[in-house]
Amino acid sequence: MSSSAATVAPDCESLDSLVERFGPSPALFLDYDGTLAPIQPRPEQATLSEDVRRTLQQLAQRYPVAIVSGRERTDVEDLVGLPGLIYAGSHGLDIAGPGVRWDSPEAGHLLPTLDQAFDRLLEDTGSASGILIERKRYAVAVHYRLAAEGDKQLAWESVERVCQSMSGLRLAKGKKVWELRPDIDWDKGRAIEWLCAQLRRSEPASYLPVFIGDDVTDEDGFRSVAGLGGVGVLVADTPRPSAATCRVPSSAAVAGLLEALQNRA
Repeated sequence: MSSSAATVAPDCESLDSLVERFGPSPALFLDYDGTLAPIQPRPEQATLSEDVRRTLQQLAQRYPVAIVSGRERTDVEDLVGLPGLIYAGSHGLDIAGPGVRWDSPEAGHLLPTLDQAFDRLLEDTGSASGILIERKRYAVAVHYRLAAEGDKQLAWESVERVCQSMSGLRLAKGKKVWELRPDIDWDKGRAIEWLCAQLRRSEPASYLPVFIGDDVTDEDGFRSVAGLGGVGVLVADTPRPSAATCRVPSSAAVAGLLEALQNRA
C-alpha cells in the first residue's frame, strides 16, 4: 500500500470547489457511520436519511459507488437499502456488488477463533454496564460509548487479555470501539485498491478514486487513494492529522457534497 504523511487536513474551500477536484469520472468510496449517517449511541440507531439515500441512488446511475464500512456487509447493505451499489463490509474482508465478489479465505479460517473471543468477552464483561459486545462476521467489536469509566476499564482489560491469549487476532481502535480482527494484511485501503483494479478490468473509463471517511480506521483508505492519485475527504468537526486531501465538518456536509456532485452538469 502507498504511504502518505499525515498532516493536518485543510478545510475544503467550498463544496463546489471540492467537487471539481473529483474530475469528470469519480469512483466513490464511502464510509457509513459518521460519514453517511451521524454517529449514534448504539449501532442500530445510525439510520440513513431518505435524502441521502435518494442522492446515492442517483449517483450510482452515473458513477461507481461503494460503501466501505467496518460493519458486517449484510448489515450496511440493509441500512443503505439500495441495489446496484458495491458493499464492502468488515473493513473490506467481505465485498459484494455488481460484477464483484471477495470473501477473504484467510479470515474465514479464523471464524472459530472469533467465536471463542466473543464468548470470552461476553463472560468477562457480564458485570459491566454500558458495554456492547457485537459479533460481526470477521470481527468482535466492543462498544463502550455508553459505559462509565470503571466499566470501560474492565472491558479494556478483558480485550487486552483475549487478544494476547489468542493467536491470529489483532486489536484495532475506532471511535468509542475496540475490535478484535483477523491479523492479516487487509484493510479498507487494500479493499479500495482491489475494487479499483476490478473497475479497470470491467470498464474502459478511467475513474478517479474518492474516499470519504471519519475514523482512524479510514486512514488506510486515505493513503490508498492518495497513492492512486485520488482524493480523500476527512469528516471531522475539528482539524486533525490525516492522510486525507481535505476536511469537511460533518455528515451533513457530506450530504451536501454528494448533492453538489449529483447537481453538477
